Amino acid sequence: MHRILLLGVLLAALLPAADAAAARPLQKALWGPAAIDGVSQFPLYKDLDVDLFQIQLRWERVATDRPADPTNPADPVYRWPKDLDLAVEEGRRHGVKVLVLVQGAPTWSNGRLPWTTPPEDVRDYANFLVAAARRYPSVRHWMIWGEPLRNINWPGFDRSDQGRLRIAQTYARLLDAAYAALKRESRRNVVIGGNTFTTDRTSQSWAPVPLYEWMRILRLPNGKVPRMDLWGHNPFTIRFPRLKDPPSANQGDFSDLDRVLGRLKRTVSRKARRRIPLFVSEWCLPTGPNDLFRLELTYQQQARWLRRAFAIARARRDIWGMGWWELQDDRPPEGSDRANRCGLLDADGNQKPAADVFRRARTARR
Repeated sequence: MHRILLLGVLLAALLPAADAAAARPLQKALWGPAAIDGVSQFPLYKDLDVDLFQIQLRWERVATDRPADPTNPADPVYRWPKDLDLAVEEGRRHGVKVLVLVQGAPTWSNGRLPWTTPPEDVRDYANFLVAAARRYPSVRHWMIWGEPLRNINWPGFDRSDQGRLRIAQTYARLLDAAYAALKRESRRNVVIGGNTFTTDRTSQSWAPVPLYEWMRILRLPNGKVPRMDLWGHNPFTIRFPRLKDPPSANQGDFSDLDRVLGRLKRTVSRKARRRIPLFVSEWCLPTGPNDLFRLELTYQQQARWLRRAFAIARARRDIWGMGWWELQDDRPPEGSDRANRCGLLDADGNQKPAADVFRRARTARR
């Protein structure tokens, strides 16, 4: 009897924590400019109920020469971008958190190769992250390189089995070094790794490593999974979000998220011996002719697809957040009707119906 009572007490102590974890709201994130024509966009981000403003920090632009004191943000070499300074300040004023994607290696770090080529010594990248974290102490969310699967983002390797393994191991070392450096600076820092996207299973024209293989082979040389808090994934799609649909011709679109989460659990979380939730960092639905996607939706379709995507993400406790790319459509160049039209706003700044869907999207778990 005493054992039963003790078990009941233990369960009662554990249940509130479990309920709190389950009730943690879905995070809403958005890529966009800090300002347009000198005018801060953060009042608009606040109105859209954005939790996280996402912005890129290019290492090779900040540190064109090797710094003498690389972890010191005041080192004379560093030239910190004004748009990030503005974003952090405006985010603080308007109650919007800032997430920073850090990528791009200076030529002094990667053997005088293009900026997309990773550094020869991952400690150089980790030291830069420490400097960035010290300059922006209110920033707690750090993304480690964007879509390293893409040839354009992580070049210089062949597509043989050994070449793909080198890609994965090189990124794994970079990610793990970044994690260690950021956590030493503050345990509150959240490190986002993996950073995959929808890949074609056959042509490999965009990615030398297929998505599910990347999840399997992303390992350090000792075989361990690199440390991270969240797995970033960009599930671009050309079909209506519906988890019951069969696997797509591509790997990892929005309707494939159950399969992506299953692979994440089996090949990453299980090997790491800890649960790693998924963060949908980038996703968009274009509304008209564009050069990026084989998809052209009406404004009403964009809103309906986005509403459905939020419903799916809210129902999955292993999806940490939903990110949208981006705030506003571009204007097409002269003589063309094609442009990036993924915005929640049109090129004139008028809100599309999807903006209201984003604003009103319920983020409380079911």
